[in-house]
Amino acid sequence: WMICTGIFKKNIFFSIRSKSVESAGANAEKIAHRTGGSGGGHGMMGAGRIPFEKAAGQEMFDFFVRIIRENWEIGDVESKKILSK
Repeated sequence: WMICTGIFKKNIFFSIRSKSVESAGANAEKIAHRTGGSGGGHGMMGAGRIPFEKAAGQEMFDFFVRIIRENWEIGDVESKKILSK
């Protein structure tokens, strides 16, 4: 699995890819639904968008990360930002 995220104009955008499991679109739809956004896809590719109010941006992103960790049963891992403002 590969999950990529980005924030642009009060939206969290995410993309999900899978090498062999064909449920990326279903996972994108499930994640978007839990966060009040929209998402979908098919087979090995999925994507979504999660809108947020500016004041609640960090809170929504933290919720998104928690959902990702729950969905794929990921424990605590150190995250690294590759780009900064």
